[in-house]
Amino acid sequence: MTGGHGGTEGGTPTCAECSMHLSEPNCVVLANRSMCVSCYESLRRSAEEAMTCAPDPNDHELSRLETEVLHMVTLGMNNVEIGEQLRVARRTIERIRSNILRKLALSTDGDGPQPA
Repeated sequence: MTGGHGGTEGGTPTCAECSMHLSEPNCVVLANRSMCVSCYESLRRSAEEAMTCAPDPNDHELSRLETEVLHMVTLGMNNVEIGEQLRVARRTIERIRSNILRKLALSTDGDGPQPA
């Protein structure tokens, strides 16, 4: 079920990342996706790594974390809400969003691609 929203197998919720059966103490809900604590911690570590790694100017593919943050943005969540959901600092989310804009060749100053 990788990349899904989690599911239920025989009435028991499963992790959206690894399909592990979830129980109350081992379940985290992130942007409407249920996942086990292990997968959540992996995603959180990825967020921390994103802050320590210099972006590759030739890399235009969004990472799993960037895709997750972009999804949360489309849900109307702000940086503080996304940071609270991922349990990372607001500045981390700002950096991730900046990387997303760069990778998608967008700009916040109006110099990005214009509609035809």
